[in-house]
Amino acid sequence: MHTRNRRAWVFALGLSAALAGPATGQTSADRSNDMDDVRAAAADYLEGWFTGDAERMKGALRPELVKQIADADGTLQTGGVEELVEMTRRMGQIGTSMPESGTAIRVLDIFETSASVRVDTPEWIDYLHLTRDEDRWRILHVLWDLRSGDSTRSELLQGEPSLHVPGEER
Repeated sequence: MHTRNRRAWVFALGLSAALAGPATGQTSADRSNDMDDVRAAAADYLEGWFTGDAERMKGALRPELVKQIADADGTLQTGGVEELVEMTRRMGQIGTSMPESGTAIRVLDIFETSASVRVDTPEWIDYLHLTRDEDRWRILHVLWDLRSGDSTRSELLQGEPSLHVPGEER
């Protein structure tokens, strides 16, 4: 085989392997289902919050969930499943609803059993990290930030029952 033909053959093999996708046996239909399932878990989180549906929220979360925000000085405030579900329940008691605009769910990446999603609302941005266990995707970690300035941030975070500084007693 001539060098030119050999290069063309190697290039064609490499290109077809790249286009075939990962060698994990996952089909494009599987990847499409993962995209839908990841988006659905993020929607359960977002819509559960705004509608006060604590059970819907809880179903979107892994028991090991950690939700964090950094204060202006970089101090992390951290919460877990129980706090987030309880705050969601309280949102339902005060009668909140989904904003008419300004919300978005963007799946940033999916690889094997891990996914990253950005959730935008008019007041904050959440970065969700999800894992697939058994047959469903659930949220393991949330890193969030407020859209408002630092003065509003400290007012909103002050006394927030779902957040605490690691190492401090609740």
